[in-house]
Amino acid sequence: MTGQQRLPGDTPRQSLSAELLHELRTPINHIIGYSEMLVEQAEAEGQTGFVSDLQKIRTAAGQLLTLMNIGGASPPDAVPQECRPRPASTVALPPPERQTEALTGQAAPGASQASILVVDDNEMNRDLLSRHLARQGYSVMLAVSGSQALDAVRAQAFDLVLLDVMMPDMDGYAVLQKLKADEALCHIPVIMVSALDELDSVVRCIEMGAEDYLPKPFNATLLKARIGASLEKKRGRDHDISERRLAEHASAQLASIVDASDGAIITWTLDGVITTWNQGAEKMYGYTAAEMIGHSGASLLPPDHAAFEALLHNALERGELVNQIETARLHKDGRFIDISLAASPIRDHSGTVTGAWAIARDITERKQIDRMKSEFISTVSHELRTPLTSIRGALGLVTGGVTGPVSPEAKTMLD
Repeated sequence: MTGQQRLPGDTPRQSLSAELLHELRTPINHIIGYSEMLVEQAEAEGQTGFVSDLQKIRTAAGQLLTLMNIGGASPPDAVPQECRPRPASTVALPPPERQTEALTGQAAPGASQASILVVDDNEMNRDLLSRHLARQGYSVMLAVSGSQALDAVRAQAFDLVLLDVMMPDMDGYAVLQKLKADEALCHIPVIMVSALDELDSVVRCIEMGAEDYLPKPFNATLLKARIGASLEKKRGRDHDISERRLAEHASAQLASIVDASDGAIITWTLDGVITTWNQGAEKMYGYTAAEMIGHSGASLLPPDHAAFEALLHNALERGELVNQIETARLHKDGRFIDISLAASPIRDHSGTVTGAWAIARDITERKQIDRMKSEFISTVSHELRTPLTSIRGALGLVTGGVTGPVSPEAKTMLD
C-alpha cells in the first residue's frame, strides 16, 4: 500500500497501452466523423428530423472517447494539467449548432491550387479526411503506408502532407525523418495526425520538423484552420524561395557579364578594401583576383596621384557620380597605364553609401597615338615653316628695292 485510501467499490485501473488505445479509439473516431458528415448532408437536403438523433450519436461517441481517455491515462498527478483529458461535460468537440460550420462545402482560400497527400493505414481514416478536404476544395491523394507516401512525394509535387503517427512497418516518425532528410522534399510542410494522449509524440514530431498536428478525432474547424495556416506559410516560403532564386539568377547573370567585360570592373568598401575584381581587371593591371580581393588598391595608384584620388574618394562617399575622367594607374610590372574611369557609389537598402564601383578602360594606346599625332604635326609644322620663312625674307628684299625698282602692280602682288 502506498498510504492512499481507496473508495469502497473502487477497483485499481491499469493504463492501457498506446497501441490498444489507438485500436479502440479508431472506430469511435469514425462514428464521430461520419455523424458530422451525415448531419451536414441531412441539413443540406432539408431532412432536419434526422439531425437531432445524429447529434446525439456524435455526442455519445465523444463522451465515450473521453471516458476511454481517462481510463487509459496515467495517474492524474503524473500528467501535466494542460495534457489531462477533459471530463465528458467539456469534451473538445464543437457544440451542436456549430457542428457543420466548417463543413458547408465552401472552398478554403487558395484550396483550388493546393494538393494534399493523406497518409494513413486505416481506410476509414483516409476516407474521412479526404471527404473533408474535398469539400473544402483541395486536391487529395491517398497513401496507405509510409513507403507509398515517400514514393508519391518523389513522383509528384504536393503542397501539404497529412501524416498519421501510428502505422505498421514504417510509422509516422520514420516517414517524417526521411522527408526532412531529403533536400528535394524537406520543404513540404507536414501535419501530424495524432491521438489525444500522444502529446509527447506530437512534441517529438514538431522537433523533427513537422509544421503542426491535428488531434484525433479532428473537428472540421480546426482541420480547416491548421491546414490553411500551413499552406499560407508554405506560400510565403515558396514566394521567398522564388524571389531568392530570381535574385541569384540575376546576380549570376550580372557576374557573368561583369567577368566577361573587357573593361576592368572593381568594387571596394569605403575603407578602400577591394571586394570585386573581374577578368578585365586581371588583364589590365596584371594582378589576379586572389591577390587583390580583400586588400587595398593602393598598389595601383601612382605616387603623384594621391591628392586627386582623395578628391575622387570624397566625391563617391558623398554619393556623387564620376563620369569618364582620364587618369593613370600602375601595372603590376611597374609601368604606367592611362585609363578612362567612370565610378559610382554603392548604397544599401537604406540609401547609405557603403562603397563604390568603377569601370576603367585602358587608353594607353590611344594616348600614345595622340602623342604621336601631336609630335608629327609639330615636326611637319617646323619643316614647312623654315622654307616659308626664307621665301618671305627674299620677297621682302625684292619689295624693298634691293634688286631694283619694282612696279606698283608687282609690289601689290608680292605683298
